[in-house]
Amino acid sequence: SINAEYMGDSEVAELKQVAMIRCNRSTLHQWLERDDHGTLARGCVARVLVGVKDKLRTYRMCIVDGYEQSKPYRFKKEMTHRRLLCRFGNLARPFRMTYISNHEVTEDEFKYWLAQMASCGMSPLTTTDIENKLRQFKSFVSSQRPRRPRSPSNSTTSQSSSSSSAPSRRRRRRK
Repeated sequence: SINAEYMGDSEVAELKQVAMIRCNRSTLHQWLERDDHGTLARGCVARVLVGVKDKLRTYRMCIVDGYEQSKPYRFKKEMTHRRLLCRFGNLARPFRMTYISNHEVTEDEFKYWLAQMASCGMSPLTTTDIENKLRQFKSFVSSQRPRRPRSPSNSTTSQSSSSSSAPSRRRRRRK
């Protein structure tokens, strides 16, 4: 079993662990304005459409290395100049984010990725890699929470203004 192998002090991650750091099109769209330097996306897993043959789509699991500048293109009703730099083994290639799948990585795609990593002599993702990425996500989410106003007077002001005797702005219908 692949998971019996160890990478230093950490085991090779299983598919269900890898799925926890997968980014899809929807996630990338949310990060588009917030992830200026690609720090959130870097190290995530993505399922990328790499080709179509006989009406069958071929996807590959890859590791995101960050963003690359490109010609502007439409992504979810917005224009962007970013392409996702995706690494499959020792090959890296930029992809428009429209090519990133919203579906989970399949077991076959995961096995194919593991075989590619082994054939290139590269280390696959480990449980430590996954834990570190999850900590980074948690840190990002906690830093993005909206802050509530501290003044308690806002709640009393809004209550008193709603019961004011100001004239109504409605017009009466003429008959």
